[in-house]
Amino acid sequence: LLLAAAVSSLLPSVVQGQRFHVKIPHDEPSPETAAVVATELVRLTALSPGLLRVQTRAADDLSQWDDRPTLQVVNRRLPVPSFTHNVSEGDTVMIATSELTVTVFGSESRAE
Repeated sequence: LLLAAAVSSLLPSVVQGQRFHVKIPHDEPSPETAAVVATELVRLTALSPGLLRVQTRAADDLSQWDDRPTLQVVNRRLPVPSFTHNVSEGDTVMIATSELTVTVFGSESRAE
């Protein structure tokens, strides 16, 4: 009800008063495989040209990666943006999209 009130306040007065449906996408926290670049310690997910998800983990904790939904990005099953990547010695990962370039230095977790 609050969502409908908030949305209707944004609509032009011509549309107000008419029934409409707001489709809220289901949460799919697991990303497309093609959007992921991972090493043992680092995982980067290209969610859009301007949004990357960066995860690191300690060498002594190689449990599963955490794919639970977050408030920032509930649905990570998005169209895969165009990107390039390079994995270097020491689990250093570089990923570049049309809008940004990020390098994560393995277990040091130092992003540029």
